[in-house]
Amino acid sequence: MIAFIPARGGSKELKNKNIKLFAGKPLIYYTIKEALKSKFISKVLVLTDSIKIAKISKKYGAIVPFLRPKYLATDTSLAADTYLYYLKKLNLRKIYKDFIVLQPTSPLRSSKEIDKAINYYLKVQPNSMISVSKSKFPLEWIKSVNLKGKLSFLKNLYYNKSSLNRQAYQDIYLPNGSIYIIKINKFLKFKKYYYSNNTLAFIMDEKFSINYNDIDNNFHFKLAELIYKFKRNF
Repeated sequence: MIAFIPARGGSKELKNKNIKLFAGKPLIYYTIKEALKSKFISKVLVLTDSIKIAKISKKYGAIVPFLRPKYLATDTSLAADTYLYYLKKLNLRKIYKDFIVLQPTSPLRSSKEIDKAINYYLKVQPNSMISVSKSKFPLEWIKSVNLKGKLSFLKNLYYNKSSLNRQAYQDIYLPNGSIYIIKINKFLKFKKYYYSNNTLAFIMDEKFSINYNDIDNNFHFKLAELIYKFKRNF
């Protein structure tokens, strides 16, 4: 299996976050290291538009075949378009059946978790698999705030009007941005293809996920760093 690590150079809220020092190493190092340790991954590609990120990634053993085009590295660019571009340009469907996406902003994820996810995926053979973490709060607790500051229920959601404890509601899970595994032929056929009626959930413990989706500010970055150091020294 081939691994994609998307790492564009631009980041508005946290400048150069993909190579910002995290517990003494560039953040991207931890994802490259764990991907290279996987027994299922044969190549690790970093998809970046940054010369600096490319240099650091190569230093730690990743492959950077070429720099990502600028139009695929803007704030509004879709990650799926980038994967599509690399799959076609490198003609990867002739070599691989599946690809895995490992975002550098999930530094708590280990090679054991990666291999556990891939092994599960290969046994079940879904069209795609996405890692999720259990939400601490039920969907029914989510409220919206209007322009006047008033709190209200979200529209189009059913609510039991009685006040229930959290345990009475159904568990919900949120994508945590850590692991995506996708069949290449399905992705090329449908484009920007992540979810279908044959998408499998890989449930991860919250200790592997600092926050849902991304380390997008300095608070999340420092919190993840503290958790990483605690786990390492525990």
